[in-house]
Amino acid sequence: MRSPGRKIFITGAPGCGKTTLIKELFTRFPDLCGFWTEEVRKRGIRTGFQIVTTWGERLPLSSVNSPSPFRVGKYGVEVQNITKVCQKVRECRRSGKKRFILDEIGKMEYFSSNFRQMIWEILEDPESEIFATISLKDFHPEIRTIKEMGEVFHLERGNFEQILRALCEQ
Repeated sequence: MRSPGRKIFITGAPGCGKTTLIKELFTRFPDLCGFWTEEVRKRGIRTGFQIVTTWGERLPLSSVNSPSPFRVGKYGVEVQNITKVCQKVRECRRSGKKRFILDEIGKMEYFSSNFRQMIWEILEDPESEIFATISLKDFHPEIRTIKEMGEVFHLERGNFEQILRALCEQ
C-alpha cells in the first residue's frame, strides 16, 4: 500500500468477502478514511444495511421499513446518511488525508449525487489512494469508466488471501 495515487477496485459476487477484505485492510492500515457496510438482521432475517465509518459512526443505509422513495429491491435507501458520510470524507481530504476505503460503489450509494461527486474528486486526484468495492454489474454508465481508472481485483472465496497479500505488499 505504498504507491501514492493507486486506485484499487474489488468486485465479485455477493457473499464472496468484499466487505471482509475492506475491513481487514482497515485493521492493517488504520489511517484509511471511509466506510464499509454491514447487514442488519432481526431474528436471522436481513432487514437492511448500515454504514460503519472509520471514525466510529454507525448510520442506517437502508431498511425494509424505510419510507424513502429511493429503492433498491425491498430496501428504502437513506440518502441523507450517505451524504453525511461524504461530508466527513471530504473533511478528511481537506485535512490532508490521501488514503480512502469505500464499501461500496453500488446502487444504494449512487442515489446520492454527493457520493458520485466525492468519488470523482478522489479519482481525479493523482495523489489520492482508494480501495473500494464496486458492483460486479455496470448498473450505471459511470461504473465501467470508474473501473477503467484503476486496477480491478475479482474476489472469489478461494483467492481472498492472495488478493489481501497483493494489496498489502504493493
